[in-house]
Amino acid sequence: MQDDDIWASLETALRRDDGTAAEDHLAHGYPIYCQAEGVTNAVEKRYPDGRRELVRFDLAGEHVLTRTRSLIQGKTDERSH
Repeated sequence: MQDDDIWASLETALRRDDGTAAEDHLAHGYPIYCQAEGVTNAVEKRYPDGRRELVRFDLAGEHVLTRTRSLIQGKTDERSH
């Protein structure tokens, strides 16, 4: 398969994505990574318990920029560096 075919196949699969794989991943206890709205230098890491972090990656690994706790069972957002 040529590189162009691989990218075309990936693009088609992404357009058809309905979130099922991400939901399944969370249901099995694993975090997921997704595009963070309005942020260009980081991605959002979502945990099964509702926590969210903005993280970035470099050669040294993953770096947490901001931690937030979603509204879960009446808890309010907590933000830290």
